[in-house]
Amino acid sequence: MTTCPRCGGPGLLAVEDAVLCAACDLSHPTGGPVVLWFAVNGRIDTAAQVEELAALVRPWVDSVLVDSAELEAAVDAWVASASAPVTAGAGLICDFCETAVPRWAYRAGPAAAVPAGDWYACDDCRPFVDARQWASLAGVVGDDRTSCWEAFAEADPRAARPWPPRATSYRWP
Repeated sequence: MTTCPRCGGPGLLAVEDAVLCAACDLSHPTGGPVVLWFAVNGRIDTAAQVEELAALVRPWVDSVLVDSAELEAAVDAWVASASAPVTAGAGLICDFCETAVPRWAYRAGPAAAVPAGDWYACDDCRPFVDARQWASLAGVVGDDRTSCWEAFAEADPRAARPWPPRATSYRWP
């Protein structure tokens, strides 16, 4: 018998690392119907019940398993489009040049003029940000926002990490 990793109770079904649990998944949009099926029927007695249960199990399996190759291809396609200029409403932009799609994220703690949180940098701005070369960065981007950038420097950011983060799989919850 499979044990639910969330509550430690018995699992009804398991697919790879995903466990369907009567206690934890009753309100899950695709797992709940499977839990209710077992609550009503108890066990599989006929071929018709196999088909009925299979029709309920397939959506749950699809919701808890993600094809990691498909997900990685989607992330790679997004990263490949990062060299194109960003248009209004297209999503995140570099916090330093304010024109390019970011490829790097910095986590900054609070400072006098900078809220805590992520700051994003494109490939062109990152070397200047890492070196804290604000005057050189102003020359590259054609705009001197040194006061903002220096406030960021005071926020003690950690090393840049790739953006968007690469995920290999998702398990609900």
